[in-house]
Amino acid sequence: MAMTKTEGELDDRGGAVAGIIFDLDGTLLRGHQPMPGAISLLHALERPYVIASNNSSDTAAGLAASLRRVGLCVCPDRLILAGEIALEEVACRFDGADVMLIAAAPLHDRARAIGIRTVTQGGDVVLVCRDERFDYAALAAAANSLQRGAHLMAANPDRSHPGHAGAAIPETGSLLAAVMAASGRTEAEIIGKPQPLMLRRALARLGVEAGEALLVGDNQDTDGAGAQRLGIAFHQVDGSRRAPLGALDVLKSLPSGHARAAE
Repeated sequence: MAMTKTEGELDDRGGAVAGIIFDLDGTLLRGHQPMPGAISLLHALERPYVIASNNSSDTAAGLAASLRRVGLCVCPDRLILAGEIALEEVACRFDGADVMLIAAAPLHDRARAIGIRTVTQGGDVVLVCRDERFDYAALAAAANSLQRGAHLMAANPDRSHPGHAGAAIPETGSLLAAVMAASGRTEAEIIGKPQPLMLRRALARLGVEAGEALLVGDNQDTDGAGAQRLGIAFHQVDGSRRAPLGALDVLKSLPSGHARAAE
């Protein structure tokens, strides 16, 4: 079972932490601004890290550029995003299928780049990501595709994520709930946290085993549950507090042990 740490507790395995997996929204970022302490923490960190986010709007390259503009200098190779992984899964497992993709423009561009054929009606697969343009027509098209037997996938189950001043930002899970209600479907295949695929990718990117990693996140239902399934230690931060990363200052100076570079 994964070891869970709450705000104010420090990881007690010392140098055994060979790599760190950070959540993004509510952990390093609130809305479009870095959390207090996030920039200095990543700058001073002496061990490899990746960011595993249920983000289903952006590509790693696009998100890295956005983060850089607000002071979080994170290279694309450190970003593992649910939307991109969902597209990769569709491309691999449903080669040649017609895919109804509910997603923002960057993921439509990415889908075309990796050979996914997208359609606006019908389709063999309905993949739901976060899409601010989602409307009644898209809801009706998805529901009818599913009633004709299409496979239903979603990048993540999150209903919302925290924005500036505590505002709720509607997420993929809210769109998925509407699609399921309209179609009568009761199950969907989820790609992002808490499912294990993303965190396994994160461990592979770091080059460490589950027992050597620490996951830092704000959401017990996704970050915590995902860590527990794989036996990864979990430190929960309170994204509503002014300095949620303050208790992680110890990570700046702990020896990196046998950590390998996350490149």
